[in-house]
Amino acid sequence: MTDPNPNPEYAFPGWVSMIVGFFLDLLKIAIKIAILLVLLVVGLLVIVVPLVFLSPAVMIILLIAIPFGGLYRHSLARRYLIRKISPLFAGVAVALCTMMVIVVLSIMGGFLDMLKDAGRAHMGDVMLTAGGRGGFAHYEQIIAELEKLPEIERAIPIIQSPGLLQMTFDAAFDGKGFKDTRFVLAIGVNTRDLAEVTAFKDTIYWTQERLAEMKKYRERSLEDWKKSKKPYENKPMDEISKDVIRDLNKKLRIYQGLDTTLRVIDNRDLVNAALDLKSPWSGSRNDLAGIILGIEVNRFNNRNDEGGYFFVPHSIVGWKVSLTVPTTTASGTTFDSNDEDFVVVNETHSGYADVDEKFAFIPFERLQNMMNMQSGSEVVTGPDGAPIINDDGEVELTGWHKPARCSEIHIRAASGISSVELKKVITKRFETENGILDQIRADALRNKVRFDSSLFGMQYITWQDKNQGMINAVTNEKRLLAFLFGFISTVAIVLIAVLFYMIVMEKTRDIGILRAIGASRAGVASIFLGFASAVGTVGAALGATMGCLIVHYINEIHDWLGSTFGLVIWSKKTYFFDSIPNNINPFEVTIIIIIAIGSSLVGALIPAWKASRVNPIESLRYE
Repeated sequence: MTDPNPNPEYAFPGWVSMIVGFFLDLLKIAIKIAILLVLLVVGLLVIVVPLVFLSPAVMIILLIAIPFGGLYRHSLARRYLIRKISPLFAGVAVALCTMMVIVVLSIMGGFLDMLKDAGRAHMGDVMLTAGGRGGFAHYEQIIAELEKLPEIERAIPIIQSPGLLQMTFDAAFDGKGFKDTRFVLAIGVNTRDLAEVTAFKDTIYWTQERLAEMKKYRERSLEDWKKSKKPYENKPMDEISKDVIRDLNKKLRIYQGLDTTLRVIDNRDLVNAALDLKSPWSGSRNDLAGIILGIEVNRFNNRNDEGGYFFVPHSIVGWKVSLTVPTTTASGTTFDSNDEDFVVVNETHSGYADVDEKFAFIPFERLQNMMNMQSGSEVVTGPDGAPIINDDGEVELTGWHKPARCSEIHIRAASGISSVELKKVITKRFETENGILDQIRADALRNKVRFDSSLFGMQYITWQDKNQGMINAVTNEKRLLAFLFGFISTVAIVLIAVLFYMIVMEKTRDIGILRAIGASRAGVASIFLGFASAVGTVGAALGATMGCLIVHYINEIHDWLGSTFGLVIWSKKTYFFDSIPNNINPFEVTIIIIIAIGSSLVGALIPAWKASRVNPIESLRYE
């Protein structure tokens, strides 16, 4: 007898062969799944996109077919839908996927809309800029010509400059006082005019309503401090832990900061003070021009859990600050700096970090004078930009008049005119022959006013252009999430395909009978396509309803989860927006419903094709 294993020393034990075989089987299964996933992705790209747009037409055709010999198909589809519990799982999958995508896209869309509103809160529909840091001249004539156009409602000049802000806090707590210095973007503007061109007035933080909220918050803070310290009133200090003392001191400082703030600003009309940039206080502060700071410029403004602010040691409103800005020539050369004291008359809260952390609004004429951008006689300057003094000790003049300059012109479009349309109108008015610039140059030469040639490099920027980076980033995030959640939702297609395939296998005899009595292949396939369209329609409708309800009440749901289970996802203390965005876009919801119905039809394609290929003789042979 021949030994089947002539080399027994190299034979593998049985358990090793079993493990190797097991892993080989797993590898084969993994390869098959990978191939299936690739085919699924390719199929989605090739089939889903056109079918999404064709699915409404398919449903209409199915309905039209009822009077023309198609009644049996819909009767059977209705019978399977009512008497089978498995389609309910497919409908639930479609509903959940539809709901999930609507909620995600609505929140991200609302977030994008909020960012757009916040980003354009302090800018016009279209902005004109030229000349770099030195700004440009003749803005009065440009504004006068622009406001003659019926497409323009209002135009205002603005000056922008980097600056150094020094804030001084009093000695309310440490007996010494201290200073804090921040880099800011100084904005010279008539804020009442700015409120006509932008949504600036809506961003003013200190209103009468806000003061009333702060008074309530002050009382709650006092009660919280008293309640927290009551258990320790009769205990020696050495028996109280440092953490408890630290917590009590923090609560006391919050109350003291609110109290100090309210004593300074109570009974003051801070809204009109902000619109006029004038001090509402008497005494030495009455002689100072007003300044409005972004709510985050003062690093001692701390956000509470409700999204509001508390102040330790106190708010900067009502206190004197010093602003230093560079002095520039028309070419943008910096040769000196000027500083001036202001009193903080209000703060602005747009919800946009670049504004709330950097902006400081002061009167237009003040910043214009500080930066040497006012009109006057043109002087001869040296290489460093400084004026040249002649032998008589006087500033040497060129004999020409120097027009005033600004950094930008912000324009508000008339009702019904978009920013893009307005940009085209303004561009045409500037760049055509005998346009605005040709008229200004002719007037300047006639009156011996130095014409600013940088105007020929004028840039026309819409608010969308200004915020393009932010808008594109959030838009791309929204698209990415839509793709990811849409791809995850393909589980509904797979589930429908599996369930319908099982139904086809179970109903092979019924299909054979139908084919034997004359039903066409298309008629048999339409039974399952109609079945799938019904499942998709019902599931999409339920999912859209649930999704819209969740989005509409998302903040109430979030508050309930926080108060009941302590689950806080959207922290008002962290985000600039006080509430979760919940904008519902009807167009997007409609597209999602169509895609859901189309996906259901895609899932039923293979089972429907399988049913249409059933041979009636073969299906009835063993019955």
